[in-house]
Formats: sequence, C-alpha cells, structure tokens
Amino acid sequence: MGVVSCSGGEPLVAEGPLTRMRFGATAGASRASLRVFDSATHAEARGALERGAATVFAGYYASRRWAFSLAMGALLPGKLELTWPDHAEHLTLSPGFLAAASASYVLANEAPSTPFVLTAMTLGVGVNDATPESGGASERMIAGDVRLSITAGKTFAEAFRPYASARVFGGPVLLGARATGTDRYHVQPALGLAVILPRGFDVFAEVAPAFELAVSMGLGFAPGR
Repeated sequence: MGVVSCSGGEPLVAEGPLTRMRFGATAGASRASLRVFDSATHAEARGALERGAATVFAGYYASRRWAFSLAMGALLPGKLELTWPDHAEHLTLSPGFLAAASASYVLANEAPSTPFVLTAMTLGVGVNDATPESGGASERMIAGDVRLSITAGKTFAEAFRPYASARVFGGPVLLGARATGTDRYHVQPALGLAVILPRGFDVFAEVAPAFELAVSMGLGFAPGR
C-alpha cells in the first residue's frame, strides 16, 4: 500500500487525535502462477490467476519505527486457468471481498547519505466465486496470504521517494473442496515511486516485474504531516 510515509525521518507537524494516522486508497492488478492439486486424485495442474483489486486503508504510527494498518476492499472480476494432465479449465472469477492487516518496523531511518530500510509483515485473505466458462456450478475460492518484505528507499528534493522491495510469501488457494493450490515461486521483487504532495497528501505507484506480476497505484493522506 505504499511506503511514502515510512522513512522514519519525518517529524509530525501537529499533535492531535489524527496526527499519527494515514488514510488512502489503492487500485491494481496481478497475475500469479500457481500449483494446484486435486484433493481426490492428487493430480497437479498449472494455474494462472489474473485479477484486480481496489482497497481503502487506515494506518497508525505507534512510534517513529512501528506502524500498523488495516485494509479492506473489493476483488474485481478476473480469471483462473488450470491446465491438468488430461484437460484444461477456464474459470471466470466474480467480484469478491478482501481484507488485510500489516505491521512494519523501520530498521534504519533515512539520513542525508543513507536510505531508509524497513521490514513488514502482511496477512491477507480474498474471497470470491469461480464459474466455469463452459457452464456449471460456481465454487467458492478463498486465497490466503502471509507476506514478509524488506524495503529500501531514498527521498530526493523532499518530494520524490523511489524504493525497492523484496517479498517472500505463502498461503493456500482453496477452490471449493476439490482442489488446493499455492503460488509457484513465493517471491516478488518490486520497484515503486512515491511523490509527497502539499497538505499531507501523497501519490504512489509500484510495479512487480517478475514471478508474481503486479502493478498498483494509490493516493494517501496523513493529517499530521
């Protein structure tokens, strides 16, 4: 959800009930490669999962190093393609619901000659329905995710903050009661840019170019900045 306010080197400009908060919204899309196993026969399929998401979030800065956030939103329509040894399935994904909680810790504050470095853990879950394109009953699909990341970045001209992240993650993808899957690679590198705007606003964009592919963008607002 962006690291625009997580350098650890920004003093609050005011004190009050909301000065430790950050609010915002994000939108993005992703493509993941899966390994999927039939629950009855244990046959393995190659899976390709494509979908978008839109979320709102609220974050709280407990200290100059610790921050916590909650996010919730909608999964946008997508598709799931499964290639089994003897046949292929093409499933349409309906709109659904997602929620996530995260905690981050600043390992190193930004200084004039050094970047900020932070680590984070995120727990998330998404729920929607999958329907065969050829017709048939829908199945509930539930995807869980536990994600650990490390991020480093630097602020230029007091406004532009490029950053790089490396993430490892895991979690099940449950397709009804008949199949269980997981990501094929469990890693995701990402590059992003946040731009700090006047009056506490910021915008950010990020691309993950390998393994779990993703692109996202968003808007944030920190009343205390």
